[in-house]
Amino acid sequence: MESVIYIIKSNCDNRELARSNYMPPLGLMSIAATLRLHGYNVRIIDLSVRNYQTEEINAIIESMNPIMIGFSVYTCLLYTSPSPRDRQKSRMPSSA
Repeated sequence: MESVIYIIKSNCDNRELARSNYMPPLGLMSIAATLRLHGYNVRIIDLSVRNYQTEEINAIIESMNPIMIGFSVYTCLLYTSPSPRDRQKSRMPSSA
């Protein structure tokens, strides 16, 4: 079964504020449900819900060996810190 991973960057660096204003990623969840119906293994890593360590995310990616990793960030946070995309791209430079 082919795998797809989506990583969602928190909308706030303040963890308590992020949790109190949490809005589930309904659009992304809809896409994930459709992919599952078509036989894909989908994992959503939501950094608003849980503070994953980089090593944990890397382990998930290595264990799932996804055909695609999608990233969802808020525009206002796009350039505030190194993104998970940049870290993964440096680990897998041959990926598109």
